[in-house]
Amino acid sequence: MKIKEIRVDIVRIPFKKPFTMAMWTSKEKIHVVVRMISEEGIVGVGESVPLVAEFGEPTGGIKEIIEHYFSPVLIGVDIYDIEEIYQRLNSSVKFHCFAKSAIDFAVYDLMGKAKNIPVYNFLGGLNNDKILLNWVIGIQNPENAAKEADHYFKLGYRSFKLKAREAERALETLKEVRAVVKNRAKIRVDANHSWSVSEAIKTINVMEKYEPELIEQPVPYWDLEGMARVRNATNIPIMVDEGVKTINDAMRVVILGAADIINLKIAKSGGIFYSRKIADIAEAAGLECIIGSMLEGWIGTAAGAHLAVSCKAVNRGCDLIGPLLHSDQIVKPDNLGFKYEDGYLKVLPAIKNGLGVEIDQLKINKYKENNE
Repeated sequence: MKIKEIRVDIVRIPFKKPFTMAMWTSKEKIHVVVRMISEEGIVGVGESVPLVAEFGEPTGGIKEIIEHYFSPVLIGVDIYDIEEIYQRLNSSVKFHCFAKSAIDFAVYDLMGKAKNIPVYNFLGGLNNDKILLNWVIGIQNPENAAKEADHYFKLGYRSFKLKAREAERALETLKEVRAVVKNRAKIRVDANHSWSVSEAIKTINVMEKYEPELIEQPVPYWDLEGMARVRNATNIPIMVDEGVKTINDAMRVVILGAADIINLKIAKSGGIFYSRKIADIAEAAGLECIIGSMLEGWIGTAAGAHLAVSCKAVNRGCDLIGPLLHSDQIVKPDNLGFKYEDGYLKVLPAIKNGLGVEIDQLKINKYKENNE
């Protein structure tokens, strides 16, 4: 089965409320939506929702790369020849993992639809039919963060991620949220590489009395040696996020002893194909993984979920809550293969093939940028 055509749209969907993390605050999410069409007329869908302040790939650039660099070299290629597809992608454009991930998702969706099986069957099978979720709380004053945690605790969430920047506010927020959920829920803190090594060591050691589950990316992404020093000087598990984009990064983490856990945000690694390789490296080294989020809609969230349920290295709460933060979706809700319930993302029998999502063209038309 060969690729016949690739179509790209950009859509803007507002968040329900502004979301703040260390690098940015946003009122909306911009999505690059890919549709890959086979010669038989089967359509695979992909999505990229880049964080420009963090990873530097704007949506317009992603669209241009896919249309002008990827499409010409992929038309006519067999969809099952993933090594060949990636060889062509990597030869055409260096880096630009977000553009590659949108293609990757569409390829896996197309393969699943062509074989009439869910994507997770290409990745190891269905090892778990539900994924524990973290409710991600953006940076805000500690009292409001505690109120948000209390609200979602009552809805069934038992794992929380606190976005952080200034160390003192992060400590106070952790204290306030712990007072609300007590010992009935796990809390992790994500500094998004905001702290120096010395600041991270000092802050994490003070945080220990509030029993955080883990600390995510406390120091700059490039400083894996510094992360190793933080890990060796503290007792709380350390999770690397921005510091692992490639399989080479994952190997350096293992060699340096820089982290206990790897956050697999699959878009930053170029998609499912390379993320699965990183997960295998982690498992072989005795590290755990979680599946992170770029606050995608349902297409990217579904891709992450398929990897999560098929990967034995994924044992902790994952961040796959993007659709819950959006005011609307571009997929048909009645055809979804997933359901949010009691703090979990559940896999439904409705996933008969592919990613388990179906595009709603009316919603695409409603939110589409005038980008022709």
